[in-house]
Amino acid sequence: MERSVYHYTYKGSETINNLEVDLYTFKCEFNHTYIVKIEKYKPNIYIIQFYLKSHTDSDNKHSLIIAEDSKRKRNGATNFLIF
Repeated sequence: MERSVYHYTYKGSETINNLEVDLYTFKCEFNHTYIVKIEKYKPNIYIIQFYLKSHTDSDNKHSLIIAEDSKRKRNGATNFLIF
């Protein structure tokens, strides 16, 4: 299986409740834009959250996945996790 590398874009950082959060975006092979949030806790604990940009306003944005690709029989979670 050929694996691809997704090029990401750094969107900046923000501080929320004394917690530093870095923001990144990238596009997958389905041409969907993902948002990646990296929360930095002390000492050296990082929590990575990702979701589709189109799900930004949803309360379930972290648990939603995109539909299966009919040609390759792969879904959004498989597309993101195998790279």
